[in-house]
Amino acid sequence: MASRIFQSSLSQAKVSELLRDTRALKEAFEAGNLPAIASKLQATLDLLENVRLDIGITGGTGSGKSTFVNAIQGLGDEDPNSACTGVVEMTVDPMPYPDPKYPNVIIWDLLGIGTPTFWADRYLKRVLLDHYNFFIIMTSERFTANHARLAREILRRGKRSYFIGSKVDVDVAASRSRRPSTFSEESALSQTRGDCGQRLAAGQYDFHLLGEATVKDLESHKRHTFLMALPNTSKPILERKAASLRRHIWLVATVARGVNLGPVLGVQDVACGLYALMHSLEDYRLSFGLDKDALA
Repeated sequence: MASRIFQSSLSQAKVSELLRDTRALKEAFEAGNLPAIASKLQATLDLLENVRLDIGITGGTGSGKSTFVNAIQGLGDEDPNSACTGVVEMTVDPMPYPDPKYPNVIIWDLLGIGTPTFWADRYLKRVLLDHYNFFIIMTSERFTANHARLAREILRRGKRSYFIGSKVDVDVAASRSRRPSTFSEESALSQTRGDCGQRLAAGQYDFHLLGEATVKDLESHKRHTFLMALPNTSKPILERKAASLRRHIWLVATVARGVNLGPVLGVQDVACGLYALMHSLEDYRLSFGLDKDALA
């Protein structure tokens, strides 16, 4: 009942558009028409620059929704741009939190789902389901009927959802205190995961699995954008970022080379190409947390 049951899909129109673009690019390569190639790849870069990603975070009261919003954006609770946290429900209306480094990636802190009279269809209508690319459902206790209703309704409407088990350190500590002589952290974590199929925990546990699952299900241009905004909390995330950026730099380099193919490259053309490369390298540093502000 987790990310594995949600399959990626592209509309027929998207598939047809992708095939047309692929054929056009292939023909331009075969004809040696670098300006045409650069133009097509520039359109791809523009798409990557401007793509918007809206992620809805929901769950029961006290499940750690707001804390998770801050964690995924690398913010502390006292940061002026952070989501409000507390032991009672802090969210009255859906609240948008643009990523500080990548403002086109917006995390929405949604209303809680803990009421006894919860109706999944009414809830999704209130929070405007179609506004979000996917949902993250937080649970700090047992997987409940409310979680199941919400996940089924999201799936029925053609969206993806992922479960995150928050406060897993509390569960692990409780297991250790109950069985100190036979305690196994891996066994405790496996039991927690099994509670709802795949409960993903933050920090030292399975946060990287959330990144891997969502990235796998997203369309390619949104996948790159989401990867860049993920915090650098694990080696797998860093490796995926590096792989995506290796593909990205070839787009940038081809576009920069195709600015002008005259007999003598003008100084202005060279400057434009260098600017594009330098701008991209600065973005790469930002994504890896190696920018001046982060290192100050």
